[in-house]
Amino acid sequence: MKRRRLKIDPKKQIGAKSNTTLFIFVSFAAILSVVILGYLKLTDHGQDSIIGVVQEDLPVNAVKPTPSLGEQMKQKVREAMPDDGANMVHPGAAELYGRWYTNIAPKGIAEFTFKPSGYELIYVDSPQSPLRKFSVGKYSYDPSTGYLGLFPDYNALPAQRFEGVRYKIITMRNYQMVVSRESDDSLLYMTAHERDLAGKNYHPLFLYEAYDNVPVLKFKPVVAVKK
Repeated sequence: MKRRRLKIDPKKQIGAKSNTTLFIFVSFAAILSVVILGYLKLTDHGQDSIIGVVQEDLPVNAVKPTPSLGEQMKQKVREAMPDDGANMVHPGAAELYGRWYTNIAPKGIAEFTFKPSGYELIYVDSPQSPLRKFSVGKYSYDPSTGYLGLFPDYNALPAQRFEGVRYKIITMRNYQMVVSRESDDSLLYMTAHERDLAGKNYHPLFLYEAYDNVPVLKFKPVVAVKK
């Protein structure tokens, strides 16, 4: 009895291998899909939630913005006023009339004279100083805001001149101050205008004591001494 040899068809063999490879690939893809879907379900990555972002509730006062230089200076001006400026009012126009003086450290003295026709400002480093700085000119005043505008006159001279004393103009620039007083007091407080605080662009009178000094000056009335 003759044995029959099995003839292997190369084309069929290639087809079988191809089918086996395709089956393995499809099976692996299906298993991988199941794994990915399970992972997404567990981690909620399939939803609309933000991935990798953790939002914490911070305390309201955790971060405080730094006030601007202008706001810091405004606060310093308020602190230099009586009761932090709580009871301050602006004097009437007629209340400015007369002579007012203030002491500026260490021995300086400044004196304002207000009249309906204009103003005069005299400053000396000390009572014995041979140099007097002055400013003479027109002014404007708004009692509703306390804004005092000073407009120096270049050709004006001091009301009184003494021998042996030299005179020098303080400034020829126009400046604006703010005048106020306590509701139950007659002392005048002159401060720099708010717009000039940040750049310290205010009247030289506020700078004679120290550059970093708060621009607040307290003026007292000059009382005539009876003879």
